[in-house]
Amino acid sequence: HRSVLMVMATGLGKTVTFAHIARAVIERKRRVLVVAHTKELVKQAVRALERVCACEVGVEMAEEASHERVLGTLPPPIVVGTVQTLTAKRGKGLRVHKFKPEDFGLVIFDEAHHSVAASWRKVAAWFDQSDRVKRLGVTATPDRTDGSALGALYDECVFDYGIRDGVLDGWLCPVRQSV
Repeated sequence: HRSVLMVMATGLGKTVTFAHIARAVIERKRRVLVVAHTKELVKQAVRALERVCACEVGVEMAEEASHERVLGTLPPPIVVGTVQTLTAKRGKGLRVHKFKPEDFGLVIFDEAHHSVAASWRKVAAWFDQSDRVKRLGVTATPDRTDGSALGALYDECVFDYGIRDGVLDGWLCPVRQSV
């Protein structure tokens, strides 16, 4: 599949899991872009990616900009950015247009239940120009309250590990309700 979804309950390690997937992609000399929608998620992803991948991680968020074409240096193998920054106007296009889709092997949408929104689709469309780019969506909440189908962006849900399984396997504490 070109575009897949991974569902894991909160606390089961989505960020660390996608960091290991990113490492496999950069080992094949392809770049990775991680898209999130908050500063906190960007910083969390950067920390995990630096730890797991042991490489430079560029940030594309507000005034922070990943260096792409600086004389004598290679661009970072991994870039993490906010969807708001990536879809911000830059000259005659969007800020995401500074990235060459053919250089990338994977785009990861963190909190993928947001990815059917128009801004996220702009990022997806930019990278869909290259047949070599795969997309991974990660989320704990695949069901949207507005009824929008994630199937519009993802071919298949390839992994679904919920709260019940996490508790039974000992990764999460049992849920207790009090009144």
